[in-house]
Amino acid sequence: MTDLTQAEKLKVQRERLTGWAKDMIDEGCSYQYIVREGLPFIKEMLPEIEEDIRDYQKEAERVDKNNYHKDYYSNTNWKKIKRLKKLKELISFDLYIKPHGHLNFGLVEINRKYIVSLIDNNWRTVYKNKWYKHKKDLSDFVNNYILKDSPNEINT
Repeated sequence: MTDLTQAEKLKVQRERLTGWAKDMIDEGCSYQYIVREGLPFIKEMLPEIEEDIRDYQKEAERVDKNNYHKDYYSNTNWKKIKRLKKLKELISFDLYIKPHGHLNFGLVEINRKYIVSLIDNNWRTVYKNKWYKHKKDLSDFVNNYILKDSPNEINT
């Protein structure tokens, strides 16, 4: 039996889970179903996420048009668009991203260490309750905290 370090075990597990997610995409499953099954977000999900953004945009414009005469109304589609755009940007960094908690909460777990809010510019570590702010540009946050903290296959 081979003795693997913790980092090597995590790398093997990530490869296995992303492989399963790719297989499910090849079978025609939607990204929402795949993530509900506990598998991570992967780059192959980007076209479907972009399609959802376009659909929500049309729906948000329709709701705005139907409610033009009201002073206050709720249009949750704009929040969904904002969440999906930030998720799309995080996926493009090729990180290990899974939803944290319920799918509609808008929180994702990155590399099993950080929790990032998709609607606000907030993040925290997994077992801490102190929330920190990050800039709108996610590349600063990813490079200064996530990739700097632990060497992985992305930045080696």
